[in-house]
Order: sequence, then C-alpha cells, then structure tokens
Amino acid sequence: MISIIYTTFQTTHDAKEIAMKILHEKLAFCVNLIPGAQSFYLSEGKMQNIEEVVLLIKTVEKCEDNLMKFISVHHPYDIPFIAKIASIPKDKCNDLYVNWLQTSEQHNFS
Repeated sequence: MISIIYTTFQTTHDAKEIAMKILHEKLAFCVNLIPGAQSFYLSEGKMQNIEEVVLLIKTVEKCEDNLMKFISVHHPYDIPFIAKIASIPKDKCNDLYVNWLQTSEQHNFS
C-alpha cells in the first residue's frame, strides 16, 4: 500500500525544511509541496484566513506511524493537522511508478 499523509505549513521555508528532513530520515519516498492554499478557520471566536503550504507525503504503510510522529515533533504549529488521507494499493498505480517504488523500498524502506 502507498499511503498519502497530509499536513500544512504557514511558510514555504518551513514546508521545504521538513520535507527534506522526512526524505533524509527515509520516512517517505516523495513529498509534494503545494503553495497558495487558502485556509479559513475559527479561532478565539473570530474567522481567520491565512495562506498556507500543503505537503502531500507519499510513504508506505510500515512508515506511517513514525512519519506522523516525526512531523508532530518537528512541526512549527502548536496544534498541526496531520492525517493519512489515502491508502492506495500498488496495483492501482502505474507499473513504472510501482517498479521505481519497489527499487526505492529495497534500498530505503527496509
């Protein structure tokens, strides 16, 4: 299974920094950084609107828990939202990508 983990950051710098740490620690095989997300939420009884950066992190099931703990420890927010948003069977992905992933898993996800 390929797992997709979702979280957001207020700055591109923070998002890039944690993306590099995640890859360095071999907790994921790919991180997509998507700038320009508009977040609306209620805080202290007031409507808030901020621009955030979304990270979509591709990993394997066996790395999920460690990845989510790692993000929690290194995230600059006091209360970050970190969630597994998808589990995708490898047979539902294109063959070239799965072959690349299996090669990566042999070397990086043991």
